[in-house]
Amino acid sequence: MLLAPMEDVSDPPFRAVCKDNGADLMFTEFISSEGLIRDAIKSRQKLDIFDYERPIGIQIFGGDEEAMAMSARIVEAVNPDILDINFGCPVKKVVNKGAGAAVLKDVELMVRLTRACVQSTSLPVTVKKVAKATAAAVTARAATVISKAPFGAKRIKHAFLD
Repeated sequence: MLLAPMEDVSDPPFRAVCKDNGADLMFTEFISSEGLIRDAIKSRQKLDIFDYERPIGIQIFGGDEEAMAMSARIVEAVNPDILDINFGCPVKKVVNKGAGAAVLKDVELMVRLTRACVQSTSLPVTVKKVAKATAAAVTARAATVISKAPFGAKRIKHAFLD
């Protein structure tokens, strides 16, 4: 069972209940890359993870390559098992900032943002998206490398081809 990242839901107490009830993999609430690099208290609090939650992923969102790269490094410092990028959130507040589902309009931007994260961390990087055509376009630009993850699942990391 997987607990998806849900804003104002996937906080530590809720994750504890989910883990107690059989969640195999959990994600924190999604975190704004801009909030992380500006050291916003609410964003930093979402980085709180605990060993009993493992395996656990942290999901970030944003539309700026430098901010996403810096956020990937900040996330790596708290040692989650996975870094996930959100390119699927349709919420107006997120989309109006050029993040979430807004990135789906620009496949090249999606590739650049993903590349910035992959190159900035040693964590496995996954992507949440919603459009099949966009996924195919991104996959056409990427090679997938699969290795054994410490928690026994397969770890997928995208290595982009130039």
